[in-house]
Amino acid sequence: MVWGNALKLAIKDGSQLVLASKISADVDALLATHLAPSQIEMSRYFPEHKAVVAKEETEFDDPFDA
Repeated sequence: MVWGNALKLAIKDGSQLVLASKISADVDALLATHLAPSQIEMSRYFPEHKAVVAKEETEFDDPFDA
């Protein structure tokens, strides 16, 4: 869910290539066990967009919700 929401924001910001590079590095770090899955949070990719946080299973803030 984090990477999906990050991709939505990257498309909005036009920073898809930067995000793809960060996610690729994180996948490599996860596979090498240098990064824990719990460290994959939205703030890792977009520190200024902490609004995309799950409150409950069915409720979360979506910056694209009109």
